[in-house]
Amino acid sequence: MNQAGLALIGSHDFSSFQTQPTDNDDPICHLQQFTVFREGDRLRIEAYADRFLKQMIRSIVGTLAEVGLHKRPPDRLKHILDARDRSAAGKTAPPQGLFLVRVDYE
Repeated sequence: MNQAGLALIGSHDFSSFQTQPTDNDDPICHLQQFTVFREGDRLRIEAYADRFLKQMIRSIVGTLAEVGLHKRPPDRLKHILDARDRSAAGKTAPPQGLFLVRVDYE
């Protein structure tokens, strides 16, 4: 899952991971950090970006869960990004366990 998530780092069009409807006209986000940690029987996923789209992280987590369950190969994340189509990605993960840790302003 961590290997698959590395394909998301950088500036990309994250339309495939954005739920609809949305008022957002710019789907480009710069994901600077994305790491998956195993902590016992739990996973911790940390993401740091200049911004996030509507339910973007939940959609990424749902897709990575499919990778972890061997329902998708790890190298598919790049293809999902390139598709720019929400139907290319996995299900949206539920909100339980999702935490906003910090917001940085410049």
